[in-house]
Amino acid sequence: MSYRQNEFGWQSQENNIVGWQPLDYVKLRYGQKLLLDKLNTERKSVYAVQLPTGYGKSWCAAIAYAALKGQGQVDRMLLVVPTTVQREQYISDFKSDLEYLQILYRGVESCDSGSTRALKKSLRNESDIFVTTVQSITADKGWFIDLMVNNSWLVVADEFHHYAEDKTWGQAISGLNKTVLLGMSATPIRGDCSPTIIGRTPDVYISYVDAVKEKACRAICVLVCEYDITYSSDNDEPQTVTLSELKDSLPENISDWEAKRRIRYHYKYINSLFIEVLNLWVANEGESPGQNQILVFAMSCRHAESVCKAINNLASPGMPSPFAEWVGTGNGETENRTDEQNRKIIERFQRNEFPCLVNVNMTGEGFNNKRCSIGVMLDLVGDTPMKRQHIGRFTRMNYEDPDRIATIFVSTDSPCLSLLESLEEQAEASLSDEEKKDKNKSGSREYLYPPIYDLFIIDTQYRSSTKIYPYGSLENAVAAFVDQNPRFKNVSQEQLIAAMDAWCDKRSGVTKEPTAQERCKQLSDQVNRNVGVLANILLRKRYGDKMPANAKNDVFRTIHGYYKRHIAKDAQKDLTEDELYNKNTWLQNLREQIVQGEIPSWLKI
Repeated sequence: MSYRQNEFGWQSQENNIVGWQPLDYVKLRYGQKLLLDKLNTERKSVYAVQLPTGYGKSWCAAIAYAALKGQGQVDRMLLVVPTTVQREQYISDFKSDLEYLQILYRGVESCDSGSTRALKKSLRNESDIFVTTVQSITADKGWFIDLMVNNSWLVVADEFHHYAEDKTWGQAISGLNKTVLLGMSATPIRGDCSPTIIGRTPDVYISYVDAVKEKACRAICVLVCEYDITYSSDNDEPQTVTLSELKDSLPENISDWEAKRRIRYHYKYINSLFIEVLNLWVANEGESPGQNQILVFAMSCRHAESVCKAINNLASPGMPSPFAEWVGTGNGETENRTDEQNRKIIERFQRNEFPCLVNVNMTGEGFNNKRCSIGVMLDLVGDTPMKRQHIGRFTRMNYEDPDRIATIFVSTDSPCLSLLESLEEQAEASLSDEEKKDKNKSGSREYLYPPIYDLFIIDTQYRSSTKIYPYGSLENAVAAFVDQNPRFKNVSQEQLIAAMDAWCDKRSGVTKEPTAQERCKQLSDQVNRNVGVLANILLRKRYGDKMPANAKNDVFRTIHGYYKRHIAKDAQKDLTEDELYNKNTWLQNLREQIVQGEIPSWLKI
């Protein structure tokens, strides 16, 4: 079939179908071709595309606009994204996609509610592609209705799993004056299983295994790390169990979550793991210099800073210094990170100025770095849309190092282990025999680390303190310490234990874990920050930028009062560590509901 170009695209001379076809040098992936075929043969008002991270959603948006514009269905496009980071990426990169694909356009413009510039650009026909966030639409949907009243619009809802049909975000997009709606997502699942505005069945679906076969996405290799944990309590002899067995052997007054959290602060857990990580990075860099970076997911800012210090202490002379940096919103061990500091550190990582970034939920949707070939999952997030986004950071192909398989380290007690192993099995099935040999060059898939012995406080809130001793018991630990430090031979037992504590802390390169009182203070501060964030979100929805003077205090009292009356009725004034943790979890879940547009009746203002 031959085509001739018109103002809108390429028109078939055989059957007079107006559409768009790529030039010969453009090689579309199978899913992109499938979308183009659907657009050129099936006239619908809603299309849904489900593609793995890194497959090329931005090209799909460009192709959809070219095809529908060529058919005369649309003459404007509104790209809707859930974060400002993604908006800036589209504004920065989308023009080059359009130009490479030889798609005609007038301009790509950032578009926020109330923007007179965007309105004038559309009215004067100077721009036809606009990029906005869903928050801008919910803040002033009427302005967007005015913007879109005079043209035929394609609305592209990126990350459409956010847009439930019965929630504010989804309803805001559904209410726009649009001709065609295209939904795109790599994670089209919601935690609450609510149907999205796109529906449940995608028009185009490419599985992760198909994307790996097509060389569109990178395969992953999961290294499962098992540890031996030796611990003892006041009433028991020391015993050794594997990390995966620890849950069933813990005393009843110690939660599984708390044990996992404490272990991830332990210097032997961190150091033994990152010795393997650094060795792998050195080997990868030897094969493809400058094309390998490490992305670590930590539990909290305090944990991130602690891990970052340990990595930098382990990094050998001659490696980049600092080797690692950390980002996150909250209190670290010794400092906090502002939004501006986080942004600058992430930009430096993106420029490959240092090899390792330790982060707390800062590198999900919109974080694109093709050099991330090594991942470490130290957080406690399970099989959720967020964790699938985290894993997606490692599936982007790096065409400077196309044969590299991403390696993700995870321990046997991680909540995301089953998800990672499932994805690895899919990727494994798509590899050729030769690629499987390359994947297994480094040896066994399971890494068995030496026993963790050392002073390790599992619990201090309760009266039974549980410790892990070096060399299997307190007596053996003391003997080994005195053997290496003879000057402590004749001091009292109390002084000896204190000196051994300091010695262990100094060797670890990781600061001592916070006391119960310090942890309660941190959790209490986090509660207040979370309430402040909720108040700001609610008040912006209600008043915009002009908030009444005492409005925030009213929201504070409402949230704290509701929690005390309905959630934690029996709690004392000073909440325990577990109660503060539960309150934080409740606040985070509440925030997610509000961001998705589901505001409880007791909180409506």
